[in-house]
Amino acid sequence: MLQLKTLFATSLISLSFPAFSAHPLMEYYKGEINLSEQRIQTLIEETLDESPSNFLVAYAYYLKAIRHKRSNAAFDAFEAYDRTIQYLAKSKMTSNYLQFSARRNQGVILKQHWLLQDAIKKYEEALPYAYDYNTDDALSVKYNLGRALALSNPEKALEVFFEILGEAEEEKLPDRQVKVSNEIGLMLVRSGEYDHALEYLEKALNSSNTDVTRSITFQNLAHLYQEKEDYIRQEEWLLKSLSVRKGADRFISLMDLGHCLLLKNEIERADSILLKALTHYKTQPLRMDNIQVFKWLSYTNPDAINYLKKYVSELESIITAKENLEKLLKQQAMQEMLLRMEAEKEKKEKVNFYKAWALTGGIAILLLLIVWKLWWSGMRRSVSHEVSQLLDKE
Repeated sequence: MLQLKTLFATSLISLSFPAFSAHPLMEYYKGEINLSEQRIQTLIEETLDESPSNFLVAYAYYLKAIRHKRSNAAFDAFEAYDRTIQYLAKSKMTSNYLQFSARRNQGVILKQHWLLQDAIKKYEEALPYAYDYNTDDALSVKYNLGRALALSNPEKALEVFFEILGEAEEEKLPDRQVKVSNEIGLMLVRSGEYDHALEYLEKALNSSNTDVTRSITFQNLAHLYQEKEDYIRQEEWLLKSLSVRKGADRFISLMDLGHCLLLKNEIERADSILLKALTHYKTQPLRMDNIQVFKWLSYTNPDAINYLKKYVSELESIITAKENLEKLLKQQAMQEMLLRMEAEKEKKEKVNFYKAWALTGGIAILLLLIVWKLWWSGMRRSVSHEVSQLLDKE
């Protein structure tokens, strides 16, 4: 549900569209009521069937996309977010939150499937709407943009991260400063600048004031020591990360700890930890990083063949989802091209129409001038003849 900071913006909707402001989904959107998951699902289906307004349909698709995303149906989620954007374009009501959030989430899905350039495009589309919403969310989108660029254009990514760091310091957003310091540290780890990376990771650690930000920094410090092949220090930081993570958030730390123990050749301990990580697997998004748990279990567990089969099966699912997303993106590109061609055709038709009218008008004016000239010449001759007759009589 949206936070209370959206209430001012949505109150304008209530004033302009009182009929729709009483709809349960609109009340839920504005944060005025709580709804059960079952009730939300029912309202989504009713709204999509009845189509009471373009805005409500857009919001229903947005909620539907969230449900698809939770169940790891990446393609369906992406398509539902696309519908959100389409109906928002038709709506007289506006929502910067839905506009940027739908595009940002599409970017997240595309990045998870290694469609980096398309992800970058989505984040860039989302940025203006995010800045119109609030600075913190804008920096969140920019942060995602930087992470996508980190895999394709590291120099540009560092520029973006330093921009975010400056804006976060100016706006006094400590959590954002911690996150971006972590990303800068990670990028420096990848480039082998370990001492410089350590400075930023320690800066992030000293500024962390929540278990979430601390756990992320512990995880990244563990990654630094993995790159340095110091697996003893890596294990220490991963254990610290696990000490502050709870529930399904423990998945990444457990998986990385299992991998660390595998690198240390502690096979039995590695197997035990990886099996613990597996208990949280279903709550995680389907992506390349997460399916590594099956590959590593195939190295540690007696049931290696089945874990390897599961790894291959999940990999095939990721590839299929990527192919489907690529097809959808091509369809969208084709639709955009057809719309541009249609707009160009309409523009040419208008130009030709005005040219034809201008030509017709020009010819009509010319004919009028000719007729007027002939008439005037005739009048002058007639007057001259009458004058001559009068003179003759005299």
